[in-house]
Amino acid sequence: MHNAPQRFLLTIRVFLASDIFMHTIFTVLIVMTFCATSQAAERWEGIWAQTRHECADKEGPSSRTLIDLSNKEKGQLAPIYDQYENHCRIKGVSRKDGTVILHITCFEFWQDYKNKRSSRPVSVKIVYLDQQHISIDGERYQRCRD
Repeated sequence: MHNAPQRFLLTIRVFLASDIFMHTIFTVLIVMTFCATSQAAERWEGIWAQTRHECADKEGPSSRTLIDLSNKEKGQLAPIYDQYENHCRIKGVSRKDGTVILHITCFEFWQDYKNKRSSRPVSVKIVYLDQQHISIDGERYQRCRD
């Protein structure tokens, strides 16, 4: 008859060789992968503008603003805050009393943005009002549908 430590080791060997163990490991790996790759978007991310008309204007001068923390460039994470003639890289996010402060580096032209030249540091204050509205630097914005 086996003593207690030998029985324990035998039980562990049988478990490690079992389908249940492999299924458990597979499930844990899937869950870990899912949790690492699926970050929930912040409520204030998306496309915003002060009016419906500006929501529709994708090219001209307007208040239309894109905030995207999951933006990627060349396969790398590159959070962006983009408005007409303000193409900005989000460098940091801080929170205080229900207000979000985006610490960004802005460029007037896309070419400067791409080449990382002629930048200026900016801080943007965002207050989440409800599902359809935020305040950006004290101005009310509405969520755009696209």
